[in-house]
Amino acid sequence: MRIHPKKFWSKGTLAYVVLIAVICLALGFGLDSVYGSSSASSNSTRTVTVERGTVQAVETASGNVSSANSTSLSFSTSGTLTAVDVAVGDQVTAGEALATIDAKQAQQALTSAKAALLGAQENLTNAEAGGSSSQLAQDAANLKAAKLTLQSDEQQLTADESSLATAKDRLTSDTRLSCPASSGSSAASSSASSTSSTSSSSSSSSNTDSSEGSTSSSNGSGGGGSVQSAEESVADPTTVTTTPTTSQPAVTTETASAITTSGATLNADVDPDGVDTSYFFQYGTTSAYGSTTATSDAGSGSAAVSVGTALSGLTSGKTYDYRVVATNSLGTSYGSEESFTTSSSPTATTGSGSGATTTTITLSGTVNPGGVDTSAHFQYGTTAAMSGRTAAIDAGAGTTATSVEAVVTGLKPDTTYDFRLVATSSLGTARGVTQTFSTAESSCASDRTTITSDEQTVARQKLTVQEQQQSIASTEAGDVTSPVTIVEDQAAVAADEDTLSSDEEALSETTLTSPIAGTVTAVNGSVGETVGSSSSSSSSNGGSSSAAASTSSASSSSSSSSGFITITNLHSLEVVAPFAEADISNITAGDPATVSLAALPDTDLEATVTAVSPTSTVSSNVVTYDVTIAIKDPPSDVKVGMTADVTVITASKTGVLVVPSAVVTTTGTVSTVTLLEHGTTTTRQVVVGLVGSSMTQIVSGLKVGDVVVEPTVSVSSTSTSSSSSSSRSSFFGGGGIPGGGFGG
Repeated sequence: MRIHPKKFWSKGTLAYVVLIAVICLALGFGLDSVYGSSSASSNSTRTVTVERGTVQAVETASGNVSSANSTSLSFSTSGTLTAVDVAVGDQVTAGEALATIDAKQAQQALTSAKAALLGAQENLTNAEAGGSSSQLAQDAANLKAAKLTLQSDEQQLTADESSLATAKDRLTSDTRLSCPASSGSSAASSSASSTSSTSSSSSSSSNTDSSEGSTSSSNGSGGGGSVQSAEESVADPTTVTTTPTTSQPAVTTETASAITTSGATLNADVDPDGVDTSYFFQYGTTSAYGSTTATSDAGSGSAAVSVGTALSGLTSGKTYDYRVVATNSLGTSYGSEESFTTSSSPTATTGSGSGATTTTITLSGTVNPGGVDTSAHFQYGTTAAMSGRTAAIDAGAGTTATSVEAVVTGLKPDTTYDFRLVATSSLGTARGVTQTFSTAESSCASDRTTITSDEQTVARQKLTVQEQQQSIASTEAGDVTSPVTIVEDQAAVAADEDTLSSDEEALSETTLTSPIAGTVTAVNGSVGETVGSSSSSSSSNGGSSSAAASTSSASSSSSSSSGFITITNLHSLEVVAPFAEADISNITAGDPATVSLAALPDTDLEATVTAVSPTSTVSSNVVTYDVTIAIKDPPSDVKVGMTADVTVITASKTGVLVVPSAVVTTTGTVSTVTLLEHGTTTTRQVVVGLVGSSMTQIVSGLKVGDVVVEPTVSVSSTSTSSSSSSSRSSFFGGGGIPGGGFGG
């Protein structure tokens, strides 16, 4: 017999089956309410195994996405817009030009400021130079006259020192004779005078004999006058005259003149030989010369013409070679090579002391004047200060070392002195190395009196020299413009420089540039409109603004549209969220966080706490603290203003023993769990560590693999007071149908 399914499952049969099932379910619920309470606890027991994992403590709050950097810009001065280079939505970089206003007025002000500054600088230059050229010439003449007077005083001082030297020589003679009686003193004095005369004669001889080149014992180089005489009587052996071929110009290179530290005049004789002739000089610090003067016309005469060309810009203390070159239509002639040395600062070499007596000594040394009129003197003394000073010695104006010497008097017997040579010219002062000398032992009292008198005479003359030197210094000081005038001119230059700087800044401010990179979100103006001056404002949460401030920032950003252009960085986003005062102590800058967005439910963004506000915000008696969370690499679909939920991870431990926080019962300072071993439950005391939002760290009391019991949920048929606050039907044994459904 075959059973057909369609017939077997008729409508009536199906209704009976459903009815039977309902009756069975009702019966099951009834039996469970009567007999199931004793077994419900056993059936609902849940356990968890202790294992190693990660515990995280977190704090949560909500806020809105905002830009971390936004600025509203306006021109600092009023003007007419001449260009607007951006539009809303454009991307700009820091420093990029955004718009410009008419710069004509600012440019005119800058031009005037430059002209004023040039005038002030010219006034200052003239003041520092001491005046006009005519004033400077008169001052130079006055200074020259004062120096001539000083030279006369120095010559008188030399004569006085000579008398003093004679007295010291007499003392030396008397000392050798052991200071004899008066009758013997006359003879000794005569002998001393004879000796002095011989010395003077020798000195005079040295001055007239230029071939020997000897020096005077009292006034330094004595060869200066002799050398001049020789130059006047004997032609310069280096001057060579070139005899040209027929009709070519004849040339002779002559000695240079007017030599200074940076210039000289080159001289020559040029004979055009009746043909129009030009000439120039070749010069340089090597035989290759390297430089030439401008070409000049020597005429077309038939006799030699003296010519000269002034040089400038030369190097101090350098030797230059030069020659004249003349050219006409028939050929070129070259003069002989000559040389000259530019002036330089003097050099001084301290020599030694000789002829020491009880109170005198002759000091010597060498001076190279460097081509400039130079004077020298010796400093001496028993201390490093060397307060003693000899009279000035004329060292000439040569370019080679010249011997100088001076007799020092008034010294103490048997005493060691320091001394050095000092050379001075208009180009500077040079000081030699310090040396020492010692005076002889003992002396005669009578001769000391004479020496003392002569020393007083010398001292008076030195005073006269010093007074004249002071007069020269005063004259030289008169060549300089009043310091007050210079200070005033300097102040005028400084003021004009400040004005120029301000005008340059004003000109640059006619172009509006972006201080940040970002997106243009507002442009409030167009070409031809007049924009007013106002200070640009910028809003940047910076991690310290509060929620109210964040809202204010948003409204400020909105109101900043009254500025001319607003730039917002849409790639640097953040969330400012208020956290409860009970949680804020757990949050610090640098804590990791995640941001989830209601508009993007599947997006969790990595973030970091950048700042915690030190001040609170109170709203409806609820105290909160704003925390700024920077979003790392936000995707393009994240928009400013989106609602965001923030989770800040305040603490985290990995690889530790963990259990669900629900299995731990804490009473006071004691924490326990219910341990299941071999089907038996026991209470085990544990030490907990970090307590997270769902898991708790177990420091001690459990080990990996232990099984602990989770809290049970049951419904008693006789009493509801012992049941959990979570209501479940007793039919499912607290834990529900095993396996999660009817098929358990």
